[in-house]
Amino acid sequence: MKFCFLFALPIVVKCATTSIPALKNTAECMPTTFTGCNSTVHSVAHIFSQFFECIHRLNNKENRIPRDLSQDQIKISRRCFATSTQAAHRYGFCPMSHYTVDLPGFAWLSWGPLALFADATELAEQVLQEFLTEPMCFVRAYWPPLWAEFITFAEHQNKTFPSEFELPKVAELLLADPQNWANWFNSVSMRIMHGVAIKECETKYPDSSFNESTIECIDVFQRQIDSRQDFATSICECQKSLGTGCIDAYYTAGDAFCDFVESLRMKTENAVNLLQKMIVKLEKHSTRLPEERAILVCNELVKKAFVTKKNNWFSLMEEATDKCISDGWSFDEFIQRTCEVLVKNVKTIAEDTKHIDSLRIIATTVVDSIIRVLSGPNNYCEDRRSY
Repeated sequence: MKFCFLFALPIVVKCATTSIPALKNTAECMPTTFTGCNSTVHSVAHIFSQFFECIHRLNNKENRIPRDLSQDQIKISRRCFATSTQAAHRYGFCPMSHYTVDLPGFAWLSWGPLALFADATELAEQVLQEFLTEPMCFVRAYWPPLWAEFITFAEHQNKTFPSEFELPKVAELLLADPQNWANWFNSVSMRIMHGVAIKECETKYPDSSFNESTIECIDVFQRQIDSRQDFATSICECQKSLGTGCIDAYYTAGDAFCDFVESLRMKTENAVNLLQKMIVKLEKHSTRLPEERAILVCNELVKKAFVTKKNNWFSLMEEATDKCISDGWSFDEFIQRTCEVLVKNVKTIAEDTKHIDSLRIIATTVVDSIIRVLSGPNNYCEDRRSY
């Protein structure tokens, strides 16, 4: 199926295939100038500092990479989704309430996809606002333990992987900019709404091709975004600037990172699946298990899920919120409220899967968006296997 666009409305017709520039492959972006590069810890750290500085320089000098990624997601909303049920039947796309386009942060609101969890999401909204006010407090709190998780994973895969790596100064500057984070959160929110709308569409219109058409439309448009010549050229130029002696170390570390984030994606899926199983068990034993006991069991299971071989993420997040949030917000209180909502609404949640589906979409979309941003506009992690 091909897509033609008439103004802002998606029309499914037979037409010429949209021309999508090919992504630059590894061979095209290999350095041609020989430079020495040893395998010490500091040289590997320097490789990535050099790469990030190059990207930042090109972005600032030539404005190649747009700051507001949510604008692309808004275009996808208008091109690949119908504005109503009637429009869905007319154009063959999944319907989505387009007022969400005018509220890019809709997915995080207490009356968004997780409205049932409003008591807990109100706390999350508060954290988000604090984060956008002073992002570096959170970045500095989470970077060391997150890097420790990555190093543990990478060393398990490759015993010679360097065990030290500092956050590049340029990356720190970008992470310190609240506007960059606001744009990213808005972009992720839009992608979440796309996922929720597609899931609802799959349930409401199982015999239609709306789902398939919408997903294909998004895929086509996203590949157009990813393969913009300016994006590809920036990444390619900066890889070439590393020199032949350093490119192997760059790709070794890049592959380790991609494997790591893929493991995060799987762990996120597993966590939501475990939560779903817990809800089923709580609902099954709800008549015999006192509410207070059920909340306590939920609390213990959730906190246990935050413990890894390297870190106790519950304790780390509690410490970070104590340090970075001004009015005594407690991560422990957030878990408590979430469990209270789960237990008090366990029958509704167990019988209507849309709540867990929305939670799964939000969790996996956040992880996928982190992967997309950190692996660059060329989506190195997604495309590396085709090289």
